[in-house]
Amino acid sequence: GIQALQASLVAEGVLNEQFQSLKDDTDEEFVCEIVELYMADSAGKIEGFKQLVAGGELDFGKISSEAHQLKGSSANVGGAQMVAICNQLREACNAQDEARTRGLLASLVQASEALSKAFKEYLKLAKG
Repeated sequence: GIQALQASLVAEGVLNEQFQSLKDDTDEEFVCEIVELYMADSAGKIEGFKQLVAGGELDFGKISSEAHQLKGSSANVGGAQMVAICNQLREACNAQDEARTRGLLASLVQASEALSKAFKEYLKLAKG
C-alpha cells in the first residue's frame, strides 16, 4: 500500500520526512494535487536539462536559477535526492565547471525520473 511505497522511497533517499508531514498536515486529495502540480511544473525544466545533457551551450546563470526554483519545489514535496543534486548543480554552475555541470544535469534527469515514477505509483494508490 501507500505506507510501504513511502517507506521504501524514504529508505532509497528519493523522498524524505517532508512528504510525510505534508500528508499529516493535509488530506490525501490535497497531497495528490500538490504532487500533480509539482510533476507538471518540473517536467518543463527537466526537459530543458535533458537537452543540455546531450550538448549545446550551457548558460550557467540560467541553469543555476532553474536549479534553485526546482530545489524549492522539490523540497516542498520531500524530493530529497532532487534537492541534494540541485545544490551541487548550483555549486558547479557558480564554478562554471562545464563537465561537472553536465554530469549533474544527467544525475538530475535520472533523479527526476525516479521521483516521477514514485509519484505516479503514489497517485495510482491514493486515487484507487
